[in-house]
This record gives sequence, structure tokens and C-alpha cells, in this order.
Amino acid sequence: MTKKTIQLAGVSALALTSVAAMAFQWSAWRTMSGSGHLSMRSGPAPSNGCAFAFRNDTTNMTLLGAKIRYIHSGRVDNDILPELGPQKSLGGWTAFSVEDQCQNVEVQVYDEQWR
Repeated sequence: MTKKTIQLAGVSALALTSVAAMAFQWSAWRTMSGSGHLSMRSGPAPSNGCAFAFRNDTTNMTLLGAKIRYIHSGRVDNDILPELGPQKSLGGWTAFSVEDQCQNVEVQVYDEQWR
């Protein structure tokens, strides 16, 4: 009895994950200006926002940190990108987002530090 309950709970969790993944559509990865070692993608976030993910495209360097600038609808928001190993990505609406439509946002990366 317990075994079936655990399996059913696992199936339910898997189904919810699939539904959530289908509802969020990321753009394609595109190389950012700066060093050219980082890529970014974006997608709609809850409440009419835009979420971002960042990826280290190198195979042998670690990003120690960088600064991010979001320019949108007459505003500028700043953020930081923490350490990111080779071929790793980080992001999503809870980590990197602004309250604006994605098409209104320009994202710049600067002060990159690599090892």
C-alpha cells in the first residue's frame, strides 16, 4: 500500500513538472557582448515580467562574477551574476527578472572576471 502511494505521488509530481515546463517558453541562447563567453536567453515571467538565464559557454574557464544591466522602458536595473563553471547555466524568474515585456529589455554584461 505504501509503495503504491509513493509511486502515485511521484507520477503526480512528474506531471506537474511537465505542465509547468510547457507553460514557460525560453528564447534560443544568444551570445552576449563583452567577452563573448556568456550566452543569455529570456522568457515571460509571471505578472507581465521577463525572466533571464545565463550560460558560461567556455569549456575551461570559470566566471568568477559579472555585473548585469537591464535597460527597459526608461529604467535601468542592475544585478550581479555569481560564479558560473564551464558549460553551466543559471537563471529563471526567481533569480533574474524585470517587470517588463521581454521585447522592451536590453541586457548588458560588464566587469566580467574569469579564472
